[in-house]
Amino acid sequence: MCNYQEIQGLLFGLLFELKAGVVKSLKGNRFDLTLMHHKLLSFICSFPGTTQQDIVEKTGRDKGQITRLVKELEKKELVTRQRDEADRRSFRIKATKDGEAAFKELKQYEDVIIRKALTGFTGGELEQFK
Repeated sequence: MCNYQEIQGLLFGLLFELKAGVVKSLKGNRFDLTLMHHKLLSFICSFPGTTQQDIVEKTGRDKGQITRLVKELEKKELVTRQRDEADRRSFRIKATKDGEAAFKELKQYEDVIIRKALTGFTGGELEQFK
């Protein structure tokens, strides 16, 4: 019989380990990014030309927080905002070359952390996560 509370505890533990590992890798990184900066930069690199409204809708974060984070990434010259030609009220956000480089470098750390956290799972168990 399946003990759902035990599984829930294991999953929360795994998620906590993943998040803690990513946060640790971000401390002292040369890009001086927080976890939210990293998440936002990852989203922007994965969906180039996205709008702030797209980010709000897909992440569930509020407009003010996303606006502040985008401005901070822009100040660090990791992203650019360009007015949308079709809708002059919105901006299209893209990563700069430095932003792409930061994303790729931080993604490598993230991949190592994920592989470490998933060590011990069988192929079948990993397939069930999909």
